[in-house]
Amino acid sequence: MFLSLIVLIAAAGCDLLQTREPKQPSSSGSTFVPPTSADIVISNLQAAIREKNKENYLRCLVDTNFSARAFQFQPTTEAAARYATVFNNWTEASEELYFKNLSESRPTGFSQLDFFNPVFTQRPPDEVLFEAKYHLIFQHQNSSIPQEGRGNLQFSLVLDRRSIWSIYRWIDSRDTSEITWSDFKGTFR
Repeated sequence: MFLSLIVLIAAAGCDLLQTREPKQPSSSGSTFVPPTSADIVISNLQAAIREKNKENYLRCLVDTNFSARAFQFQPTTEAAARYATVFNNWTEASEELYFKNLSESRPTGFSQLDFFNPVFTQRPPDEVLFEAKYHLIFQHQNSSIPQEGRGNLQFSLVLDRRSIWSIYRWIDSRDTSEITWSDFKGTFR
């Protein structure tokens, strides 16, 4: 009993029994939302670009484990000619490598994706076509390519067996800009 009393007094003197401020939860920096609609995929893609989050970027693309569709990318005509060997066999693994290389080129640099005049067109029963003009800013350290690209894109989105939407076909086309998203992909592959 005497020993217990001494331990309690010593513990009280060390502030072991005092209440403390709770630690703030750690933030992962990820804003991925389960894509239960096609527009959420677009928002997730923008967040993945802004956060340079490769995993979330890839989660926007079709998963062949849950869909009969495979990912397809069609570059601009100009980029297809410039990077012919690169785009001949472009896969989801190619997407992963390009995004990893681009993101790691300047990890603390600014990145942003904006869409203009977006149009969603429902294609029954489980597909949506998304068309928009885009402006991609991605600060990097490769002096051979500007840090901004513009163009038009078309995403074909599909609903998989989990009732999750994702991009399975991506078509990039040039507008008046010299640099498009295809050029980023070709340069950072």
